[in-house]
Amino acid sequence: MTTLADPVPGGRPGDLRRGAALTADLAARGVHGIVLAYVDTAGICRVKTIPVARLEPAVAWGVGMSPVFDTFLADDSIVTTDVLGSPDGDLRLYPDLDQLVPLAGQPGWAWAPVDRITQEGERHPGCARTFLRGIVADAAERHGLTFKAAVEVEWALGLGSAPGEGFVPAVSGPAYGAVRQVELSDCAADLLAALAAQGVDVDQIHPEYAAGQFEVSVGALDPVAAADRSVLVRQTIRAVAQRHGLRVSFAPAVLAEGVGNGGHLHLSCWRDGVNLHAGGEGRYGMTAAAESFVAGVLARLPALTAVTAPSPASYLRLRPSQWAGVFTAWGRETREAALRIVTGTAGRRDQEANLEVKPVDLAANPYLALGCVIAAGLDGMTASRPLPREITGDPARYAPDEAAALGVQRLPQSLPQAVRAGVPGRPGAAGRARPGPGGRGDRRTARGGGGRRRTGRRAGGGRLPLEVLTMPAPGPVHEALAALPLVDHHCHGAVTADLAPEEFESLITEGEAWPGVSPFDSPVGVAVRRHCAPLLDLPRHAAPADYLARRSALGWREVNRRFLTAAGAEVFCVDTGYAPHPVTSPAELAEASGGAAHEVVRLERIAEEVAARGGPAGAYATAFRAAALEAVRRPGVVAVKSVAAYRTGFVLAPERPTDAEVARAAGHWFARGGRLDDPVLVRHLLWTAVGLGLPLQLHTGFGDADLRLHRADPALLTDWLRLTAGTIPVLLLHCWPYHRQAAYLAGVFEQVYLDVGLALHYTGPARSRAVLEEALEITPFRKLLYSSDAYGVAEFHHLGALCFRRGLAETLQARVDADELSLPDALRIAAWTGRDNARRLYRLPTNDPARD
Repeated sequence: MTTLADPVPGGRPGDLRRGAALTADLAARGVHGIVLAYVDTAGICRVKTIPVARLEPAVAWGVGMSPVFDTFLADDSIVTTDVLGSPDGDLRLYPDLDQLVPLAGQPGWAWAPVDRITQEGERHPGCARTFLRGIVADAAERHGLTFKAAVEVEWALGLGSAPGEGFVPAVSGPAYGAVRQVELSDCAADLLAALAAQGVDVDQIHPEYAAGQFEVSVGALDPVAAADRSVLVRQTIRAVAQRHGLRVSFAPAVLAEGVGNGGHLHLSCWRDGVNLHAGGEGRYGMTAAAESFVAGVLARLPALTAVTAPSPASYLRLRPSQWAGVFTAWGRETREAALRIVTGTAGRRDQEANLEVKPVDLAANPYLALGCVIAAGLDGMTASRPLPREITGDPARYAPDEAAALGVQRLPQSLPQAVRAGVPGRPGAAGRARPGPGGRGDRRTARGGGGRRRTGRRAGGGRLPLEVLTMPAPGPVHEALAALPLVDHHCHGAVTADLAPEEFESLITEGEAWPGVSPFDSPVGVAVRRHCAPLLDLPRHAAPADYLARRSALGWREVNRRFLTAAGAEVFCVDTGYAPHPVTSPAELAEASGGAAHEVVRLERIAEEVAARGGPAGAYATAFRAAALEAVRRPGVVAVKSVAAYRTGFVLAPERPTDAEVARAAGHWFARGGRLDDPVLVRHLLWTAVGLGLPLQLHTGFGDADLRLHRADPALLTDWLRLTAGTIPVLLLHCWPYHRQAAYLAGVFEQVYLDVGLALHYTGPARSRAVLEEALEITPFRKLLYSSDAYGVAEFHHLGALCFRRGLAETLQARVDADELSLPDALRIAAWTGRDNARRLYRLPTNDPARD
């Protein structure tokens, strides 16, 4: 069983004693050197070697190696990213003593996989083995799950005497034929002996279909050890073959035509020693949890393909009707389905039943492949995702309408298509999901044949969408924003009741659902159908009726969970002063999203509560201030807000009103009742906010029909801002179509900040870049924040985040491409806008002192 604890400088308890004992044992067995091996993000096994005498120091302090190998491509060319690829820095390779073994195929040598740790003892974000350890540990901690896994190894044997780089099969005879076994019996026997000496239990070894092709299947272990074993088996195959004068290729396609080499994954979930894939009441003995696990993997297969089939050559192998599993389908013992349910033999099913994932080859990093597949399965399990109908036979025979009815689609047919399948908002993109935590700030880049895939995770074990975990985006700024945990500095709760169709439609418009005019037939309605439907397991651009029916079937709790987690926000600042519908509290929003939530106090509501209690008009000013102070002292309050734009607009005298003016206005208000809309009292509210000392959020610009838009222009606040300079931060919310005026104010007043939140999901991803480009024409970069202003429907939390990430990434990446902005500056601006500006203004806690 793999030790899941991280290596530490100086060694974990017992490591040095074991290291000393192993040194003596290895020396006595004639071992002179130890291979320290890891798989880089191009799927290449990289090594350093040490004399046996250096094992104990390596266990204690590691062995140095540059982090630059994280940006090596499969052809050994080096690229540079925003965080990796520089000549600076060093890592320490710590051997895993549990897996250290003398190499029977390489006498005089031993082998051990390594974890890569920084010089400070922290997890290296590019270490795929550490990533998989984190996924496995998280599954055990959160779900009580363990796993058994194995990786099939297929390879082609060629003659070592073949000229140049040409491939000449080392054997003749038919597929699976005895002739092949006879011709290579000596080599195969030596391989079996070597694997047995290394403690690798072989289930079977046999000739395969393609010319010169063989396969070995090995026993199941925990996922980390299974990935280690895959690396060790390949090293052993290569060493034994070389001693017999043969060449080995594990490439997905050795020749352009014909069947290629696979690396199928076998995986089973276990809880309390019981195999969840057997003995259940589901199909073929699966438990409900196992069915949902399989459904989670099935749902993410198009995106996962970029990790499991990461080379251009992979797509020469992934062809229909060649048992490669190129369709999103599952079936019992169905070798043309991407997911094969292996039930095992009667009497052994409790031990043998497992899931086989077929669109995987050995160009993949086995640690990344297993980690991402497990993460997808866990997401399906957490969401209780239903497993669709199984298929039998070859899915290639289905007509398009039959395939669509079964949910069967062809997997990506090229590496670019696979990459696009995981980019948020791109055609073919998989829905978002929640992986378990790996390491702090994990960033893994998988590359094959020039393809680049970036994984991103947030610090501290937070949750990000699986498409962020496994896929890149088109450019480093997109990648950084896709992985960035956002701070949504202004939003509202999501409804805690199922919505009738007319209720849902009324919540996706600032107007009304008028007869004959559906809000679905608007930019925001189209955006919901395009970008939210996949998170409800619907096709993109789903019909409104289908969308509403699916939403209703899932229920409000599951709908809220999916969209709130999909938003990828680590903090929500929630306005609690507006709730005509039953909505989540900040605590409930945090629970549903997996993030944190803080409260924003709406001052008009405080004033109206004071008025409702009654009392003399002359005491109103004192009573309001006392009530406001009491409200802002509640735990978790980070800001106050005013909706003066709705009540009076900003055509107000800028000066603080006198006590007599306030008392007189309060008397009139108390006499007539209703909401606070007296200009004097609104001025008093704004000046009271200044005295509270917290940031003040002001709705400006776009809103519902209660607003007089021309009076919501933030430029009308200029004189008041001049008078309040040097006091509190003033946050101009939403702003459109006055975002350029807001940008001006942010540029000339120290205390002014802005966002364009509400406008983004109403314009949709198609126009979010244009809005953000205009907002950033003159805005200082430390003055723009992210908000969704989502209210009621959780779709807007997700859609707002999607629009922001895409729009800002496109804006900044275009400036980088035009050489108007350096990449480091663009990445810094992205982090400031999406997270750090809000953290600084609201004094939000952070576990990372390097963040500002």
